[in-house]
Amino acid sequence: MNISRLRQAIPIVRRQPVLLSPQAITYLRTYPTLLVAAKRLRSGAPEAVLYQLTEIAYGWMPRVARIDPAHIRGARLALKKAGRMKAPHEDVEVIGSVAACLHSVVGASKVLHFFSPRVFPIWDAKVARVWGDSEPTAKALADPREYVQYACQVHALIARDAFRSFKGTFCEAYSARLENLQIRRYRLTDVRTVEAAAFELSDGEYQDM
Repeated sequence: MNISRLRQAIPIVRRQPVLLSPQAITYLRTYPTLLVAAKRLRSGAPEAVLYQLTEIAYGWMPRVARIDPAHIRGARLALKKAGRMKAPHEDVEVIGSVAACLHSVVGASKVLHFFSPRVFPIWDAKVARVWGDSEPTAKALADPREYVQYACQVHALIARDAFRSFKGTFCEAYSARLENLQIRRYRLTDVRTVEAAAFELSDGEYQDM
């Protein structure tokens, strides 16, 4: 994946009229509110933070969460470590511990994204399809190492000089889409910008997130 490829998402987002399902509009409309709610949780008791973040992330997908009691302590410690991180580096432990607790790397990526939206990008089949230029296997989606590799590549893209120009143009188109849907504009973090562009390149449908 490179910035030239991501730029191909811009005309897709600019396309009018915007015809999205109620589920898709809800997905877009609730995202900034859930970020604010998640930010307020960070200073709470570690186990309560884990539970509440999980409900936020899984309600947004939506999915039924499966919290494994045997891995709660590991997930709590992972969130504590995630709060100190400025980039994913090559650290598989954080995503792996949360994924073990939730039985899902995809779910863990969304919990971590709401916990630290500037550090952890969201990982799902749609993003993985574009990122790897092929249909991802269930094994790849469930592998914490695949997520870490993806997250590190996202941060490498963000660090490039050309990213600023891409983000400005993409976010302008994205904001226009929100306005056309009568949704108040909101800012995207760098990692959210990359994953949103990849999502649009996948097919832009918000079903079965």
